[in-house]
Amino acid sequence: MMFLILLLSKLAHAPTGNFEKIDAVCDDMSLPLEMLDVACDIERAARDTGVEEDWFIKGLIVNAYAESTLNPEAVSPGKKSFGIFQLHVDGMGKGWEYDEMRNSRLSTFAIVNEAKKMGIYKKKRNSRSATSFLCKRVLRPANSEEQVEKRIDILENLFEK
Repeated sequence: MMFLILLLSKLAHAPTGNFEKIDAVCDDMSLPLEMLDVACDIERAARDTGVEEDWFIKGLIVNAYAESTLNPEAVSPGKKSFGIFQLHVDGMGKGWEYDEMRNSRLSTFAIVNEAKKMGIYKKKRNSRSATSFLCKRVLRPANSEEQVEKRIDILENLFEK
């Protein structure tokens, strides 16, 4: 599976601080440069997998923000979850190397592929429902109902001001 993800990523890279803005979701965000760079990496990776829907990309960015504050170097207190989506070594990160879990593109590919397998495009049509779906069904944090509420607040702050 990792080989397929690496193949899909073309040239997997960590955030550089040198990004080209694309005319889409991350253009409208007001974040510090390092965070904006990661948000744009998430958007590019999602679009590279064929995602065209801005509502889904917003859900991805919001969940990454909630999990790691868009920090690819984030490590959970228990040192078992890593990267922007906090992939867990016994969950979606099983079998991955530490550096792979910290790679924004690779982890975005994994989240998008998992969401597609679960049929997100058949059920979800707005950023609120995508945010909730990704939280509850894909990332599955502890206290997911409470986490959904927090993530909807983040969505409103990042995109609906």
